[in-house]
Amino acid sequence: SDHLLALDAVEDVHHLHIWTLDGQNSYATLHVVTSEPERAKKSVRAELEEHGIGHVTIEIESADEVCHERECHVEIAGVSVHHHH
Repeated sequence: SDHLLALDAVEDVHHLHIWTLDGQNSYATLHVVTSEPERAKKSVRAELEEHGIGHVTIEIESADEVCHERECHVEIAGVSVHHHH
């Protein structure tokens, strides 16, 4: 997630899940906090594609919005790391 946080339009990233079903195609879902939704989505998709993740679902949140997920966390390859914001 550090690569994503370095993007200009991205203020925060949480509830990140990355997985594969067949060992070749990778998928990701994540929440992105931004004031520039279109720019953030474009840059996040490009960044993840550079890392071989071509199927991405992004939920956009504003900085003053409370995440509706009961527990925000980052999960990559089955390893869960809780993220508090």
